[in-house]
Amino acid sequence: MRGLALGCIAAAVCVAAITLGYRSAYWSFPWNGGPDRVKWCERTYLRHGSEPLSPSGPVAAILRAPPLVGDRFYVTTPARCRDVAPTLLYRDVGEGRYEAYALSGGP
Repeated sequence: MRGLALGCIAAAVCVAAITLGYRSAYWSFPWNGGPDRVKWCERTYLRHGSEPLSPSGPVAAILRAPPLVGDRFYVTTPARCRDVAPTLLYRDVGEGRYEAYALSGGP
C-alpha cells in the first residue's frame, strides 16, 4: 500500500513539473487550446486574435510547439532563421483554418 501511495505521489509530481514547464515556455496551460506565445529563431510570436482564418496562398511547416508532440506552426513563404523573420506564424486548428501568431518585436 505504501508503494502505491509513493507511486501516485511521484506521478503527480511529474505531471505538475511538465505542466509548469509548459506554462513557463508558452504562457498557457496545455488544455487551453494552444500556446499564447511561441519562440522561433530567437524571436517571440504572440497569439493574435481569436478567430481562425485561412492564410492567402500555400503554407510551409516550420516547427512544432512543444517539440515532437505539439501543434504544427506554418509560414506562408518558405523561411529560415538566417532570413528576415516573417511577421506572422500560423497554427493549424484543423479543416484548413489557422490561428495567427504575430511577431512581438526583436530578438
